[in-house]
Amino acid sequence: MKPLVSIIIPTYRRAHLITGALDSIIAQCFKNWECIIVDDGSDELTIKTLKKFIKKDSRIKLLSRLNNTLKGPSACRNLGLRNAKGKYIQFFDDDDVMYYNLLSDKIEIMEKNNLDVLVSPMDFFSVDKNKTLFKNKVAAKDTTKAYLLGEISWYVSGPLWLKSFLTENFDEFVQTLDDWDFNLRNIYRKPKIGYTANSYQRYNLYEKGNTLSTLAQKGDEKQINSVYYVYSKHFLLLKESKKLTKDIYIRFYKLLTPLLRESLIIKKPVSNKIFNFLLQNIKIFIIPKFIKIYTGFYFYKFFNKGYRLVKF
Repeated sequence: MKPLVSIIIPTYRRAHLITGALDSIIAQCFKNWECIIVDDGSDELTIKTLKKFIKKDSRIKLLSRLNNTLKGPSACRNLGLRNAKGKYIQFFDDDDVMYYNLLSDKIEIMEKNNLDVLVSPMDFFSVDKNKTLFKNKVAAKDTTKAYLLGEISWYVSGPLWLKSFLTENFDEFVQTLDDWDFNLRNIYRKPKIGYTANSYQRYNLYEKGNTLSTLAQKGDEKQINSVYYVYSKHFLLLKESKKLTKDIYIRFYKLLTPLLRESLIIKKPVSNKIFNFLLQNIKIFIIPKFIKIYTGFYFYKFFNKGYRLVKF
């Protein structure tokens, strides 16, 4: 008998989008799956839409995020994971689309090679332009280093995981970069990884997104705090394990400096936290560039000028 796969989808008020994802799951040529949808407090329309799918296919199940957990996809995925019965776990987003052979091809490779995780690229599809723009790179000789340097990216639904390997859950304090954080913490544990050249899903792109600039324009201190929390957490984890090479060190400064710059716009305490973190963890090879950051930070604080100096 084929192994059971648990597909876990968090959702929130996306009735107009999740139908495409569920239709693509039902159309899989591999039939031994369960789909656990975890609702994060949606409206009646979304619930009604989901119940129609459940009535049509008993393999689809609906759970609701527990009230004593933080709102967001991380808590939803953790709840789905706790209730999953499958040997394998496929996390999925509610607005993306599986190709019909995703489960069949990936399960066959996982079983044949006894893998902990199998990672596939995705077709990044512009909904507005109605065309595929690119595929992400997923494989590298040194996975940890390449992931940290941004040379590869897995996202949340690129990997198919062996459930028994997943002792690291999603960090429920993370609202942004939840997949980056989750994947990295599991990569640190050195899983047996396989890769495919083929893409098996479509990652839908929309014009509006949560870039640092739009987060700052919205005054979204909570989201900026989440990004800072993730970057600083991994910096300290690597520092403690003595795995902070010079290029990874510089990479974190390149990630945190624009975050500092954008957080200055919203003029809230998060900018002080980021600046102090950069200052406390400075190295000699960082000092020449940090002088400009230091100058720009205080000029902007006191005179609302110097924004452009805050760059690495």
